Amino acid sequence: MCRSFLIFVFFTVSSLYASSRVYINIGSPEFKRPIVALYSKCSEVICPEIKDIESTTASDLVSSNVFVMLPNKMMPDLEQRGDMMVWKISGAEYLLLLDFTNSKVAVKVFNVNTSEEILYEKVDREDSYIDTSHNISDLIFRRLTGEKSIFKSKIALVCKKNGYKNLYMMDYDGKRMKQLTSFKSVIVSPAWSPDGKEIAYARYEMKYYRGQGRMANQNLYIYNLRSQRERMISGTTGQNSGPVWSPDGKQIAFTMSKGESPNLYVYDLDKEETKPLVQNPGIDVEPSYSPDGKWLVFSSSKTGNPELYKMDLQTKQQTRLTYTRYYNSSPVWSPTGDTIAFAGLDNPFGKKAYFDIFLIDPSVTKIERLTIDSGSNEDPSWSSDGRHLVYSSTRNKGSDIYFINSDDTGERRLTKDLMCYSPDWSK
Repeated sequence: MCRSFLIFVFFTVSSLYASSRVYINIGSPEFKRPIVALYSKCSEVICPEIKDIESTTASDLVSSNVFVMLPNKMMPDLEQRGDMMVWKISGAEYLLLLDFTNSKVAVKVFNVNTSEEILYEKVDREDSYIDTSHNISDLIFRRLTGEKSIFKSKIALVCKKNGYKNLYMMDYDGKRMKQLTSFKSVIVSPAWSPDGKEIAYARYEMKYYRGQGRMANQNLYIYNLRSQRERMISGTTGQNSGPVWSPDGKQIAFTMSKGESPNLYVYDLDKEETKPLVQNPGIDVEPSYSPDGKWLVFSSSKTGNPELYKMDLQTKQQTRLTYTRYYNSSPVWSPTGDTIAFAGLDNPFGKKAYFDIFLIDPSVTKIERLTIDSGSNEDPSWSSDGRHLVYSSTRNKGSDIYFINSDDTGERRLTKDLMCYSPDWSK
């Protein structure tokens, strides 16, 4: 009895150890993207979704900037694909096999060099082949890297249609665009809650001002995705804009003017009260929390042109981050905490007065440029893993959302046909 129990414990612990093993350490300085091969089998007579699921899964893995797909010309012939040595000769390091049935997809992953099967799990076939694909990709990514993927994340954005700007949502790769609101108004600056259940934004509404009549006022709202309803959290006369959630989801920092110079305030969601946060001379806008919730970065004109500042939320000590460029705005702290993305304008008086996306170290040791000479590029937003960004760009005679890896590769357009702005990536 005791011996049987010890054997059971041994295999249980061994199984848990194996399942937690990381095969690809994407945080390592020596990280090199492995070559993976993907192919599918189907036990049904007709499997019309196979190619769609296979191509979407491959696209997901390439988009992660972690994997390199084995080119089709290097794929072994069908009758040879059961021989691991043939895959090794092809150059593949990992083999991904999708085996389809009516309601399931058996996902298998093999380490080609060792012939070890390192993943076998069945995934439900969803109503949408896209959901099925993202579930498969996420499973593979988590098993090999030990980290969460971006494949099931969403992007909130504002798009213009029939003269109005409303709230929209799409998949991380630009697919399945969905309109969430239908106001005859203008929405700006959407921001996801940490739990992905709500989106905060500012919306213009007509308001009566004594002695001035009806004028547009920018009010702050939270939209609940499940109920599809909004609730106002700030509607004071003047500016209420640029919301951003604290990492714990308990507070929202935003800009409020109260008819005076715009400064930063914080709204407590539990107490339903607003308190001052940053009160500088000039204009303070566009706050963003560090992932540990200890710091805030924002744009301020207190010394003249807009510059970026970081503030210790405990001591209230402010440190200036930028000293170059004419205009610095839209700072967003990376989820990894080591980088801040922002939009910067070099020369507003030149022939190409364009904003570009930059990356700055919070310790101000270096600044990198991600875009150049491609229209105005603004409103950067990070993926949850800090490896990718989305932003708006005017390079195609309008405004669209673009995707780029943080190492300045993989840039691609996500939207078209609508004027779209202010993307915000879900956590």
